[in-house]
Amino acid sequence: MKRVFSILAGFWFLVVLAGCGPSAEQISTMTASAWTPTTPSTNTPAPTDTPLPTDTPVPTALPPFPFRDDFDGKLADSWIWLGEDPTHWSLTEVPGFVRIIAQGTNIGGEAEPINFLVHAAPAGNFEIETHVRFEPTTNFQFAGLLVYEGQGKALGFGRAFAQCNFPPCKGNALYFDNPTQQNGSNFATPIPNPSEVYLRIIREGNTYTAYYSEDASSWIEIGQHTGEFSPVYVGLIASQAYQEEVPADFDYFSIKVLP
Repeated sequence: MKRVFSILAGFWFLVVLAGCGPSAEQISTMTASAWTPTTPSTNTPAPTDTPLPTDTPVPTALPPFPFRDDFDGKLADSWIWLGEDPTHWSLTEVPGFVRIIAQGTNIGGEAEPINFLVHAAPAGNFEIETHVRFEPTTNFQFAGLLVYEGQGKALGFGRAFAQCNFPPCKGNALYFDNPTQQNGSNFATPIPNPSEVYLRIIREGNTYTAYYSEDASSWIEIGQHTGEFSPVYVGLIASQAYQEEVPADFDYFSIKVLP
């Protein structure tokens, strides 16, 4: 199918955006008119009965690695949905991609997962990668890679939108943040292409390094975080669409085990 490949008050940001997010009070007072939901596809996948979790389920066994899914008509059996909303994801709207429509969720400690598409993480060092088409336009829409133990213990690297008067906010850009480090950098990095990018995270011990590419060949490092947690899952996420829902289209996802 394919030839190629801080501060959101009260929770971190996934992306973000240190110092740029709405307060908990602002979010709580948003009305229905502040949302512009996307009309569900007529080809909505059937529910898989994955409950909205209060605790992160732990895989009982690790599947074989390396792993890659090119989203050619079905999901690999080893995927897990955390908080599945089947009206907001599709494998048919954009053939060869999995589309996840970002909603008003995040990876903060008080949030509940909605459509986190996750896979069991390798026990040691690893590399995860994806190619995503996504163009955010309002604070704080985000889509990209996820390294996840549980809510508040996670890393997110992807494209997001953040508009504010603080240096960490650079509009439509790449952001890499760690909710366990309240004063850590988000490595906000604008890139020429506003809607398409290849993303990669490499774990070495408790160090996580983020890279991006615009051609799947030349990779550029944007920053590192220390993750003081034990990843249970890795995967894909589209979230933080507090004002307007927006689709993110993922071309593939891969996991490689590293020495």
